[in-house]
Amino acid sequence: VIRGLKLPQLLFTILVSIIAISILAIYINPFFNVLTLIAVKLMHVIVPTTAMPTLQPDPYPLMDAAVTILSIVAMVQMTRKLVENWLLWVLIDVISIILYAKQGVYFMALEYVLLTIIALNGSIAWIKAARK
Repeated sequence: VIRGLKLPQLLFTILVSIIAISILAIYINPFFNVLTLIAVKLMHVIVPTTAMPTLQPDPYPLMDAAVTILSIVAMVQMTRKLVENWLLWVLIDVISIILYAKQGVYFMALEYVLLTIIALNGSIAWIKAARK
């Protein structure tokens, strides 16, 4: 059954998301440095000559943190068949369009334009289904 969040649940989700985005934005560089180190060590099992890449600081930590956290929230909401997941995907896609365009990665920005259209379509379909 497709449904929507009740107001207290929605407000709690927003609050927790804002806190998580804020924390990740502050610690995004060390967080992804650790993830990269783990990935390289795992790759050493298959290719022992794998080198640790030189990592650059994230130029847009708040936007990257928002996309990361909101994507996790949207996926959890999708598994629970909550209408809000599609609205989050629209927001995530719009942030991604801006993020990729600012970095000059226009093909990815275009891809996210298409994903935004898909998310808008999903939003409309799920909102109609939830009203039934």
